[in-house]
Amino acid sequence: MSRLAELIRRAARDETPPMGFAARANWKPAPRMLTVATGPAEDADLLLLAAPASAKQQTPWGVTVRDAAGYRAAREAGADFVCFAMDDLPAQVLLDEEPGRVLVLDQDTPDALLRMVEGLGVDACYVERADGPLTVRAAAELRRIAGLTRRPLLLPATVAPDTGELGAARECGVVGLVVPPVTAAAVRERIAAVPARKPRREERPMAVLPHAGFAPANEEEEDDEDRLR
Repeated sequence: MSRLAELIRRAARDETPPMGFAARANWKPAPRMLTVATGPAEDADLLLLAAPASAKQQTPWGVTVRDAAGYRAAREAGADFVCFAMDDLPAQVLLDEEPGRVLVLDQDTPDALLRMVEGLGVDACYVERADGPLTVRAAAELRRIAGLTRRPLLLPATVAPDTGELGAARECGVVGLVVPPVTAAAVRERIAAVPARKPRREERPMAVLPHAGFAPANEEEEDDEDRLR
């Protein structure tokens, strides 16, 4: 399993502190969303680069690839994951167990194509969108993509969103932000302030109890009239 997939799994669930004082003292919770920097950054969980990194890079990194040659170079350099669009690579790359895979989508991708993504074995989807605040329409589009692909989403951001917007994005299936290196520290700090998800109350229909042991008044009157006849 790639580090990308492992970190996504940890971020997708709210971890609770372990039992015991000693265990709690040494426990470090996973971030509720991932900070993915487009260049070297100390505060990033992952790096998404334009070219393979050097062997000295300690942070797990991936590469945006645009053809088969770039894919091979990324694998040979030890990339943890690759990021690519549907038309950029041959289908046989889907047979490789490594590296991890991030599929680039745009918000206009039709529903029929989104439904096919689940079977491609990608770890996440990178949704290209115009920079700006997360509106209700944008949230609905993200929910559509996440719901049909059944994959966690990565979003680009040039500035650090506030905590409320991060929480709203998380509810739409967003598991991480792809940001410039200079923004990574601020994004990570605000992610740390995102509260845990509140358990959703299930909507239960009200039970309607049958009126056993008696009949409606009009039926009782009709029965009495029948007996007198």
